[in-house]
Amino acid sequence: MEDDHKNGVDLERSLTVLYATQTGNAQDLAESLARRAIRQHFTAQCLSMEDYSPVPFFAPKVRADWPTGRLV
Repeated sequence: MEDDHKNGVDLERSLTVLYATQTGNAQDLAESLARRAIRQHFTAQCLSMEDYSPVPFFAPKVRADWPTGRLV
């Protein structure tokens, strides 16, 4: 369970709400959702897709060699 904590944040109860908007409606909705999550004792953040870097979450842990498909 110790691995579930990063910088004092309970990762099981954390939420990142991403939005992309031209008119501001999606941002309003995303901020509302983040506030609701905080009221439910989540650690929440609201970010524009422009400001978000998915690399830490989508970095491959296992890589397959192409075209053989063998794990590297």
